[in-house]
Amino acid sequence: MKHVYGALVVLFVATMGFSCAELGEAFDCVNVCDEYDICYEDAGFDVSQCTATCQDSADLDETFALQVQACEACIESMGCTDVFMCVDECTGIVP
Repeated sequence: MKHVYGALVVLFVATMGFSCAELGEAFDCVNVCDEYDICYEDAGFDVSQCTATCQDSADLDETFALQVQACEACIESMGCTDVFMCVDECTGIVP
């Protein structure tokens, strides 16, 4: 269900007329926030707020956008038991 939500967010962003780079950033933010939610199961974690904050920061700061991209690439290759190995790439994106 969470991945369906992520796909819907990306589809919404795509229909808003954003550039391909912005769409990529949105997709990366959705993936990072979803994966955090799945792996850490923090009841108080708000995926939509994480995604919005991530996207806003990526829009304002190219370095942050590149960090999100690196974080997403790292966690994509890891399972939840190994995702802690992505701390360098993901620090500052999620709590």
